[in-house]
Amino acid sequence: MTGRRYLGSVLLLGVGAAATLAVGRVAAAPSGGVPGAPAVLVNPMIGTSSGTGNPADSGDTFPGPDMPFGMIQWSPDAAPARAAGGGYDYDASQILGFSLNHLSGAGCVADGDIPILPLVGPIPEDPGQATARFSHDAETAQVGYYQVTTTSPAAPASPVTTRLTTATRSGIAQFTFPASTGSHLLLKVDDSEQRLAKVGGKTVPAYQKVDGTAASVAGNDEVTGSVTVGHFCNLPYQGDYTLHFDIKFAEPFTASGTWAGGPKGGPGGVYLTFDTTTNRMVTAKVGISYTSAANAALNLRAEIPGWDFGAVRRASVSAWKAPGPGLRRRRRPADRVLHRALPFAAGPARVQRRQWPVPGHGRPGAHGRGRPRPVRGLLRLGYLP
Repeated sequence: MTGRRYLGSVLLLGVGAAATLAVGRVAAAPSGGVPGAPAVLVNPMIGTSSGTGNPADSGDTFPGPDMPFGMIQWSPDAAPARAAGGGYDYDASQILGFSLNHLSGAGCVADGDIPILPLVGPIPEDPGQATARFSHDAETAQVGYYQVTTTSPAAPASPVTTRLTTATRSGIAQFTFPASTGSHLLLKVDDSEQRLAKVGGKTVPAYQKVDGTAASVAGNDEVTGSVTVGHFCNLPYQGDYTLHFDIKFAEPFTASGTWAGGPKGGPGGVYLTFDTTTNRMVTAKVGISYTSAANAALNLRAEIPGWDFGAVRRASVSAWKAPGPGLRRRRRPADRVLHRALPFAAGPARVQRRQWPVPGHGRPGAHGRGRPRPVRGLLRLGYLP
């Protein structure tokens, strides 16, 4: 089978699987927002509900924004049930953060790296375990856009509204806080889905593991860092990958610090405090890379040089409006689920057009020894900016 025919089979399988998983209680496709067919037909909530009350029965998809073949999937992670790969469970009522990458329909714990959680009030004693409550009545999921209003346990009358949109290797967020000197963002550096989990002193399961974390605050408007994680699905050839991030803020934070808890003495995360008494909105933009901190910064500079949230959102919708090679625009039920079949990187996934497999870099969906395979290898290279 040729690579082209095989890729076509993969896409058709993805559409069929998404259609099958569109059962159960899911949110209706929003009628407002940025117009444009076929993007306007998309319902990103498809596959996020089990219909049985058991998250293990869901499609493990994510509702957050993503570009066609994008590398960043900035999306909410639910608590206490964090769906494998997708991170989100429609039946949940809490969010532990908005992490930077997700693997739709994996069926195994994967990705969910660097959840970012907005909170109001005192910083919890264990920030890594902090969550915020939400309701679907205050939630919107559209192609290229996600919005939700959350409330902090310590300040239930002070809601925070989070808006997310993404480019291919970077994203931009708007956090609208109440007027407060105690508005915080928690960057949970060690809270990947593969975080080391222990029950009764025993690791369960053994392959869920974060192997390293790093974080550094630069001035009063930037945080850089990384997480090294892997062992996807307990496959013998899957090793680690490292996600590097560079996040910048349009508004300066007034205080910052780290908390312990990462492996080998690394940080568990970073807290940032903002004074939102006058300007209630905090705008953040982030670039990611699986090869270096320099490339994370480069991706951010190249794709989102300014702070125009609306422009990034419109570009994302425009990208989804294009039907792509070999696809004709037809208003069919499948149009609502095709979006779920194209969420992963297929290169070139770095603004520099060099790509190479990294030996031992076990990114999910890739051969762990770095030798690309047909189609799978293409997906693998796409994760290497």
